[in-house]
Amino acid sequence: MTKAKVSQPAYHALKKTMSEKTYLIHFKPPETSVERVRAAGAEVVDGYPMLYDDEGELAGMFLMEIVEAWSAEILS
Repeated sequence: MTKAKVSQPAYHALKKTMSEKTYLIHFKPPETSVERVRAAGAEVVDGYPMLYDDEGELAGMFLMEIVEAWSAEILS
């Protein structure tokens, strides 16, 4: 996936200022895999979990229909 420049989202559901996190995306069967994405914040837009770096650039985007769960872990 190529990075696309996006404007800073108005709402970050899981964002802490100036900290980077690792987001774990767990997929539903038959995929049953885990994707790790390093990002500063996340939000759901039109059914897509979208992850952003601290400059507002897109770090990852997934289709909610195939995502079983997602969580964030703060990096130290």
